[in-house]
Parts: sequence; C-alpha cells; structure tokens
Amino acid sequence: MPESEEGQWLTYEEAGQVLGISAAAARMHAKRHGWPRRTPNMYGDRARVLVPAKAVVQSRSATYAARSGHVITRDQEGPNEPDQTNIQVIVRAIEILQEQLGIANSRAERAERQFDLERERVEKLQGLFEQWDLAIADARAAERIAATEAAGLRTELKRRNDWSIIRRLRWAIWKT
Repeated sequence: MPESEEGQWLTYEEAGQVLGISAAAARMHAKRHGWPRRTPNMYGDRARVLVPAKAVVQSRSATYAARSGHVITRDQEGPNEPDQTNIQVIVRAIEILQEQLGIANSRAERAERQFDLERERVEKLQGLFEQWDLAIADARAAERIAATEAAGLRTELKRRNDWSIIRRLRWAIWKT
C-alpha cells in the first residue's frame, strides 16, 4: 500500500499541526485510536505515529457547542424546552431543601431552648452546692470549736477531780 493511501508517519507535534490540535492531544488521540507507533533508535529522536489519511479531529469548540446548545443566550427570550425541564427539577429541589432547612431550624431552636433550661438547672444546682459547701464549712468550724471546748472541759474536770480526791484523802486522814 502506498504511504499516501495508508497515511503519514508524523511526530506528535506534526500530527497536532495537521489535525489542528496540540501535540499532547495528538498523542492521546493516537493512543485512543490505536494508531501504529515507531519508537526511535537514536537518543533524542522523536517517536512517530501513522496518521491515517482520513483522520479527522473535531475541534473542542464544536464539541462544546454540541453539548451547550440548550443554554440561554442573549438573543433568546427565555429558556427552551430542555432548559425548562432542568429549571423545573431545580426549582423542586430548592423547595425540598427549603422544607428541610425549616425542619432543621426548628430542631435547632428546640435544642437551644432545651440547652438554656439545662444551663439554668445547672446554675441552680451550683448555687445549692455552694450553700452546702458553706454549711459544711460552718459545721466543721463548729466541730473544731466544740472539740477545743470539750478538751478544755475535760482538763478542768480532771483538775477538779484530782482536787476532790486530795480533799477526800485529807478529810479521811484528818478524821482518823
């Protein structure tokens, strides 16, 4: 087969220029379509691919136009049929999200009220604990005072008992 019917052996850069795309895009296109590749034998030489004579690459702008044909442009008055369907779906999704947001907001408000009630309850309990701590401190102080007074009274009693015994002994001795 002559080379012109089969295609041309080109570097990726040359193939990109022929097809109107970048060298990287030409390499990916060749890989995707399974074009034969020749690896160079010498260091620094470039690989070549067999670009078929009938190879055509659709430009990116043409693909973009095909995918975005239903987008509203300035010369259109309103959305066309595909856009209208998309808009209805989006509007319904927004309505559902608004309902869910309302539910979430009401739950958050209930949780905040419950939190406030619990905080008030904790503050009351803290006040009670402070009062109990003061009462316990007062009781401990009274206990210390009572213990000191009891020790003093024991000492006084012992001293008096000792004198009482001594007096009895004197009386017993004097009587005899």
